[in-house]
Order: sequence, then structure tokens, then C-alpha cells
Amino acid sequence: MITFLLPILHRTLWNRYDDTVIDHIEKLVDQRDAYAQTLSHMADTESDGGGSSTESSSVNGEVEHRRRIEKRLSRRTPSPPFLDRHATVELSAKNAELRKLRKETEDKDDRINELTDELEACEAEVRKLKDERIELVKDARAAKNLRDELDCVQQKVSWFRLWMY
Repeated sequence: MITFLLPILHRTLWNRYDDTVIDHIEKLVDQRDAYAQTLSHMADTESDGGGSSTESSSVNGEVEHRRRIEKRLSRRTPSPPFLDRHATVELSAKNAELRKLRKETEDKDDRINELTDELEACEAEVRKLKDERIELVKDARAAKNLRDELDCVQQKVSWFRLWMY
């Protein structure tokens, strides 16, 4: 349940409740151990014949009781300690954050490539417009020179006509 809530809780909220949760878990583990010990003690008392025992049967019962406990403990798979689970959850969160950052980096790289292509296209357009401007300036100068020459020729024609009449 803790691993389910971890992504939901904000990191600072989690840190605030961290000690409280650990205390509760430790109390639960202590209670579990106490109940297990009481249960095994009751089972031993029942197997001894309702509580009437001699010194030798109590020693034998104690040995048998220890064997049963050791057998149960050897069959149980130990659960990872809370801090190990906490570290695993933190590692998972960091891995998720790393995947997210890699995705963001990849998206930004794609955007950079798009903008680079767009910049190159704009630079090519600017070069084309500059070349076109240079051609237009040359044409404008040539047109001005032709107008000046035309004015000169018209002036000469008008002088020539005046001379002729």
C-alpha cells in the first residue's frame, strides 16, 4: 500500500510522514512477533496435554517448540525491510524522472533540428532577395543612364530643329 501511495504523495509530504510510518510499521512487527510467540506457546501447552508437564517434558517441549519455530522461519521468505522498499521506490521514481528528462531532451533536440532547417531556409531566402535587390539596383542605374541619354538626344534634336527653321 505504501508503494501505491508514494507517487501520489508530494515529496515533502512523504518526508513529513516518513518517521510516523516507520514507527507504525515497527509497532506492527512487534505485535506480530508477540502474537506469534503467544500462539506457539499456546500450541505447545496444548500438545503437552493440557498444561500438566514434568520438568523433562517441559524441556522436550521447549526443544520441540524451538524446532518448530526454526522450521517456520526457514520456510518463510523474509520481506525486504522498509528502507529497502523505500529505496526501491525512490529508485523507480528517479528512473521515471530520468525517462521524462530524456524524452524532453529528445523533443528539444527535434525542435532544434526543425529550427535549424527553418533558419537555413530563411538564410537562403535572404541571399536570394539580396541578389535580386542587387539586380534591381543595377537595372535602376541602367534605366537612369538611359533616361539621361534620352534627355541628351532629345535636347540635341530640339537644337537641331531650331537650327533648321
